[in-house]
Amino acid sequence: MTHLDYIQASTSTSGSRCRWLQRESILFHSALKIGVLGLFILLVNAIPGLGQTVDSDSTASFWRNLWEAKAAQLQMLFAINPEHDTFLDSLFLESVSALQAGKFQEAYELLEITAELIDTAATSPENWPNLENTPQVANQPTSSSYLFKTFPFQLEVGFDQSSYTTTSPGDALSALDGYQLNTPFTAFQWNQNFGTEANRFTLQHRLRLDSQYLNYYFRNYFQQSVHNHLFRLDVGGDYFQNLQDSTNRYIDVNVEATWNRYNWTKWQMFLRGYWRIKRYFVDNSGFPQINQWGGEWSNEWIIGLYRRLGIALRGERYREFQPEWNSYQNVTLETFFRIARDLNRNLAVSARLEQREFTTRLDSVTYSNRFFENVNDVSGEFPLVFNMSLGGTAEFRYRKVKTPDEFTPDERRVSLEVFSKVYFGSQNYVGVGVWLEQDQYTAPQTEANAYVKSFNRTVYGATVYLNYFDAKGRMVTLEGRYGKSRYPSAEANPFPSLYSDSRLYAINLVGWLPLSPHIHMQMLVNYSTETSLIYENTTAKGRTVSLSLIYQW
Repeated sequence: MTHLDYIQASTSTSGSRCRWLQRESILFHSALKIGVLGLFILLVNAIPGLGQTVDSDSTASFWRNLWEAKAAQLQMLFAINPEHDTFLDSLFLESVSALQAGKFQEAYELLEITAELIDTAATSPENWPNLENTPQVANQPTSSSYLFKTFPFQLEVGFDQSSYTTTSPGDALSALDGYQLNTPFTAFQWNQNFGTEANRFTLQHRLRLDSQYLNYYFRNYFQQSVHNHLFRLDVGGDYFQNLQDSTNRYIDVNVEATWNRYNWTKWQMFLRGYWRIKRYFVDNSGFPQINQWGGEWSNEWIIGLYRRLGIALRGERYREFQPEWNSYQNVTLETFFRIARDLNRNLAVSARLEQREFTTRLDSVTYSNRFFENVNDVSGEFPLVFNMSLGGTAEFRYRKVKTPDEFTPDERRVSLEVFSKVYFGSQNYVGVGVWLEQDQYTAPQTEANAYVKSFNRTVYGATVYLNYFDAKGRMVTLEGRYGKSRYPSAEANPFPSLYSDSRLYAINLVGWLPLSPHIHMQMLVNYSTETSLIYENTTAKGRTVSLSLIYQW
């Protein structure tokens, strides 16, 4: 999906649905980010050697603590990107092996590589919201722990319930738009490693079935590690079928080759090339066929114990065809600097430059444009007194379009968040925060400028956090969000009630309950609502509930 598709969807009568689904997804992922933090501690204790106390050597203790903090952050990234590259799974397991062998710094460096790669994958446009296939609950692994189980086989049974509704009687729409999904499901998973650490062949397979969807996920890869070199060839993909719509059936295949060279105390270099093809079995299904390929080079310098400086260059070509024809090509340059001393003592600064050209053809009409984008990020957390910490994030994004118009306007986005946490132990905490987001769109010197500005918005609010787990592995996390959005120029929109000033609520709950060494129970709940402050009876509501029982052997 290109940026043009997203703007077109936002300006159509289903724009509210797209906008809300995107926000709901972000809120739900926020809950997962908190939940896996506690889950990771359980898994650390479950893997032999990871739950043991290290010796009193200060350097070893430092690197081990740093490893645990980075691994928790990495689990957050895995939750946000459930369809990530399996090369990342392998890097994590390599890191576990290094930690068990007492190579603490090497283990931490492997996690750093993994976090960089999955963060890069998150920016790829194929991970943007897919309006044509919403919802795709069945196409995602339900269990957030599936990467780190200690048994080769896993059987999961559960129930997913998801609903979304919106009412807009304040204008000409005057309609009910939404969906409701209730799906008991069963999933079977098999992971198996062959060979040694130096030469390893790995199989990863997962089959999930419910009353509406069938999804088969597979990854097969060969990895060779010699001294300070690592090479890997990965072949995998997904088979998806909508059991109620014979035209919605596809296979998505990925082939990737990676090469990594490193000196864990000084530097590391990474090369990657990949090719992807997605095909629907019915040509006139209405869903796009996809070809995609690209490559990446990155280099990182290690400065002392705490500091890292890196640079990365990426290029990508993407093409959709039948029935629409969408394509883009982009080049991205990114630099970053990090200081990491502990979980609540870190600082990260990054800057990204991207240039993209894209083309869309719909109903024999071709549209092309180009934009340049600059993204700057700063994040950090620092300890205060009495087990308290203060942290925050800031992002500034500026997009300049070659020919700005109503489909692809110039864009400026500012996002700020400040939070404070009180820790009870190393991971349990309660916290509060405030946040602000501002989006501004312009299409200067065009007749559509007033219309484009109707999407300008400012959102601000507060968040509360709670994270608890005990020595038996029981974990509960809770996050509540409240906010207000303002659309100062909504009257210029043909459907102003969809973009009116509104009030936002969201509650996220994640629970994990070990019943035995082989059986676990998992719960994920999200409820969110957006109510217009101007138009009566104009509300959008979203709810997601997932309960599952997992048996591993």
